[in-house]
Amino acid sequence: MFNGLIDELALYEDALTKDQIASHYEEIRSQHDGDLPKAGVKEIGLDPSLYSDDHHRPEYHLIAPGHWMNEPHAPLYYDGQYHLFYQHNPKGPYWGNIHWGHWVSDDLVHWRHLPVALSPGPTDLDPDGIWSGNATYNEDGDPVLFYTAGNMANTPDQVVATATPADPTDSELVEWEKTNEVTIEKPRRVGLRENDFRDPYVWREDGRWLCLVGAGVRGGGGTALVYESKTLEEWQFKGHLFQIGHDKYPELGTVWELPILLSLGEDSDGDEKHVFIISPVGAGADVEVYYWLGEWDADDYRFVPDNEEPQRIDYGDFGFTGPSAMRDPETGRCILFTIAQDQRRPQDHFDAGWAHNGGLPLELYLTDDDQLGIDPIEELTSLRQTELLDVSDQTLRSANEELIGVAGDTLEILLEIDSDGASRYGIELRKSPDGEERTLIYYDEEREHIYVHREENSSNVDVRSGLAKRSSLVHSGEFELDGETLRLRLFLDKSMVECYVQSRKSVTTRVYPTRPDATGLALWADGGVTVEAMQVWELEGIGL
Repeated sequence: MFNGLIDELALYEDALTKDQIASHYEEIRSQHDGDLPKAGVKEIGLDPSLYSDDHHRPEYHLIAPGHWMNEPHAPLYYDGQYHLFYQHNPKGPYWGNIHWGHWVSDDLVHWRHLPVALSPGPTDLDPDGIWSGNATYNEDGDPVLFYTAGNMANTPDQVVATATPADPTDSELVEWEKTNEVTIEKPRRVGLRENDFRDPYVWREDGRWLCLVGAGVRGGGGTALVYESKTLEEWQFKGHLFQIGHDKYPELGTVWELPILLSLGEDSDGDEKHVFIISPVGAGADVEVYYWLGEWDADDYRFVPDNEEPQRIDYGDFGFTGPSAMRDPETGRCILFTIAQDQRRPQDHFDAGWAHNGGLPLELYLTDDDQLGIDPIEELTSLRQTELLDVSDQTLRSANEELIGVAGDTLEILLEIDSDGASRYGIELRKSPDGEERTLIYYDEEREHIYVHREENSSNVDVRSGLAKRSSLVHSGEFELDGETLRLRLFLDKSMVECYVQSRKSVTTRVYPTRPDATGLALWADGGVTVEAMQVWELEGIGL
């Protein structure tokens, strides 16, 4: 791929000599006082307006200006603004050549693109990519980025390195300088897999900095390594944060990526609870976001889970991955960011010119019964524009009559629905008038599961088969309603569908309707139901 601007193009019958090329080069320079014309981000940067007619590209989710992105990471708050970085290939809609893209926001909802923050360098520690990491602050309160430096010529091929702002007085932190020195390297002679050492997660606690690094045990499962530092420069290995039997839980794979440890505050007994989050990869891995609730033993550098069995936040199939998190210093909330895989084929990415986007920012907290609660951050209500529907205490038939004419592909939906004889009930969305295309979300009381059916999300066979090769067309997960009214909060954003159930679980998936009229909504049940409440808003885009 040619990366630049072509001002003039000439074809020659013969190859030019070295002297001829040098002469032409100097001729151009002489026209500009001995310098080459400078081309900045505005001249050669990616232009998001190129995708304005793409009816699958999300409008209010975090997304790169173009080409490839993967997980958002390293969130930080500095000088009144939120910063978030992301894995990015600015050269094309495919994995590789990984840089750190950069967004900035005043409210965690409306974001702006900034120039690429970190780039791999052929003579630096990271010629093969600047992979995921995290952010912290030094003793002066200035931000420091920790990242995974990739160099395939070495064994091990990953180390942890750092970068700092070129100008800490710049609130937008546009320019960063890499130290190009190894900050943390894989410990030797402790039985770890050779080339799996990545994704530092750093925080400060009790006058020291602590760091988790994702890794894997040779012949075993994943692990998170613990390091400690008094200076942010010299780090001591303190052992494994937490390990679990690989044979017992093969879905946790052989390597744990993107480890996170966050305090959620005190439970009902007054004990401080932490959540430990990972994304497993490797042989047998179910690449989703898993977590445990438990206690952080800061003296022994160990996490002790309340229950050994891992839990999933989201029941989509490879739609909700790549976790990163921060404690918001402004509000004290724990906020989780993820990548929403778009599940399309490489040819689809090439044709579209972009791949993937971020999920909605989520708040994590302890519920009244000491479980993990999840909610899209409250600031997202600022995106609500026109209210399209507001009904309560309706039968299925009367509610569906109210829904006639209510349609859209950038919507928020709140639904509270009770069984009045039905065992399965929920909602159809992205529905064409004749029902040829639709996606169905419902709760099954007998099986105590939430379901999302995508078999009819598109009338195009190639689209359906392409999705089926990368993700299941039916998502499901266990959920005990315990006699409560079913409460769903749904977000539709072009191809994105996010469903939040009772603020306890989510289902993140993608749909690719072919028909432009596949924008309708309808409630669905196999028997009688009472629609306790339903509201629908059209949401505005965030300008990315």
